[in-house]
Amino acid sequence: MGNYMEIAKEVKNIVLKHWPKAELYLFGSTVRGVYCFK
Repeated sequence: MGNYMEIAKEVKNIVLKHWPKAELYLFGSTVRGVYCFK
């Protein structure tokens, strides 16, 4: 699960760079959360 959390952090950082006000829910739905912003 360590790698998953590292990936989640990277995704969060990337998304926040493009959408500073985006609210992320990183509890098992990282991918769906990212796609919601596309």
